[in-house]
Amino acid sequence: MAIDLQGLVKSGVITAATRAPLRIGFTAAHCRESANTLFTNERVTPPVSARHVVDRYLSLVEPLGVRARTVEFPLPTDGGAGARIDEFLAGAGLKPRDRLVVLNPGAGRPDKRWPLAQFRGLARRLIDDAGAAVLVVWGPSELEEARAIVGTERAGRAALAPPTNLDELLAVLRRASVVVAGDTGPLHLAAALGTPCVGLYGPTSAERNGPYRQVHRTLTAPGGAMASLDGEPVFRSVAEILVR
Repeated sequence: MAIDLQGLVKSGVITAATRAPLRIGFTAAHCRESANTLFTNERVTPPVSARHVVDRYLSLVEPLGVRARTVEFPLPTDGGAGARIDEFLAGAGLKPRDRLVVLNPGAGRPDKRWPLAQFRGLARRLIDDAGAAVLVVWGPSELEEARAIVGTERAGRAALAPPTNLDELLAVLRRASVVVAGDTGPLHLAAALGTPCVGLYGPTSAERNGPYRQVHRTLTAPGGAMASLDGEPVFRSVAEILVR
């Protein structure tokens, strides 16, 4: 059995190459490339209610008699990584889950990134107006941008996260009160952990690709351009979560 989640020609070729007798995919109207259906032999039309990509993917296992009543995202816990992050936070004067807001300015595509000036303004308001502490996480090639958000004037209230592996990043996200990020991996990891998120969306659909579950907030930039997303509603969304 092979299940093609992507609905592309190239994913269809890989699916066919498995020579699985049962090859499940979407119907043509729901594939990203309709020719994908040439490579599958069991095709599913997602229910109208399946607007989120997670629900769409889950519909593909229904031909197997499987219906998900609850959706969980089990992720590993590494005690050593947690201890390292706790040590870092203590050294930076930050307390886990005590109004700790994690900002992730990076994204895999430039058009998914909220401007650095907006992130920096948000960090200042969270510290000055909401009494929060801010930790900025970053990935390869994003260090200078993260430093620009933290600045130098708020020692003990804003900090630059250390370089992290996946286990350490999960530990950071577990210790956050709120995570603010664009449509990118750390946002969805935080949502999977159950950490409240504020997702910032522009060129991609928040309804389809937003953090899964209703505890989270999403904001969509007018016209799809991230620069058009004002900082005020982002600040309000974070502040409202902090006082819950």
